[in-house]
Amino acid sequence: MMTLGDPLPGFAALARDYKRLGSELTVALADLASPRPQPPADKVPLHEECLHVVRGGMVVARHGESPLFLCDEGDVLPRDSGLSYKADSAVLLAAYPWKIVLQRLRKEPHLAALWERLRDLRERLLLHMLAPESEKTTTPTPPSSTFNPERY
Repeated sequence: MMTLGDPLPGFAALARDYKRLGSELTVALADLASPRPQPPADKVPLHEECLHVVRGGMVVARHGESPLFLCDEGDVLPRDSGLSYKADSAVLLAAYPWKIVLQRLRKEPHLAALWERLRDLRERLLLHMLAPESEKTTTPTPPSSTFNPERY
């Protein structure tokens, strides 16, 4: 995973750890992987019932139309994160059936721990990437409109 803009503090270390944990997890799940070659596309179609990992080439992760970061070989593509992916050239993805991955995670506690750490890192990386985007579209809320639980 590589940033497209100015390097953010701590991003490189988080990305390195994310790739390492993703590699450990996918090695343990290697028997579930099926190759999915993808042609260049503005929106790479990802199967909702699969976990995807880049095995060759690069994809650009986007939030709306804004490019956030590059995913290269070995990167686990975040699921259900509101991101879309663009490929300027052909890319090879490995797809892991999500239901079977979940079954394996339930049976093998060390894999579940890897998954939880990978998920935590993914959230931290996405926070690094999406924070500047939210500053562009968010306007401050006046103090008078703060949440008051007694009103409900």
